[in-house]
Amino acid sequence: MPGNLKRQWRAFRHGKPGRRFQDRHDRTKQRRKTQARWVRVVQPFIAVILLAIAVALTFLPGPGFVFYFVGLGLLADESRTLARGLDWGELKLRRAFRRAKRWWKDASWPAKGGVIIAGLCVAAGAGYIFYRLFLARFFER
Repeated sequence: MPGNLKRQWRAFRHGKPGRRFQDRHDRTKQRRKTQARWVRVVQPFIAVILLAIAVALTFLPGPGFVFYFVGLGLLADESRTLARGLDWGELKLRRAFRRAKRWWKDASWPAKGGVIIAGLCVAAGAGYIFYRLFLARFFER
C-alpha cells in the first residue's frame, strides 16, 4: 500500500499543472473496474472526514490547508467537475503565488516587516477566536 501511494503521488506531482486532478480522476476511473466495492465506498467517506477535520482546523494557521487539499483531492477522484475546478484553482493559485513571490522579492524591508506583523496579528486573532469558541469553557471553570 505505501508503495502504491508513493507511485500515485509521484504521478500526480509530475503531472501537468491544470490537468493533474483530471488525469488522476481518469486513472482512478480505470482502476475502479478492478477495485473492491468496499474501497469505492470507503474513499469518499474518508474524504468527507478529512474535510470535516479541515473545517475544524481552519482557525489554526497551517494544518487545515493540508486536510482540505487531501480531502478535495480524494473527492475529485469521484467527480470530474470537481477535478476540473481544482485544476482551474491550481492555475489561479500558482499565478497568485508567482505575483506574491515577485512582490516579496522587490519589496522594501519596512513593507516586508508590515506584512509579517499583519500576518502575526491575523494568526493571533484566529488563535484567540479559536480559544473563545472551543477552549474557553474548559479553562474557565
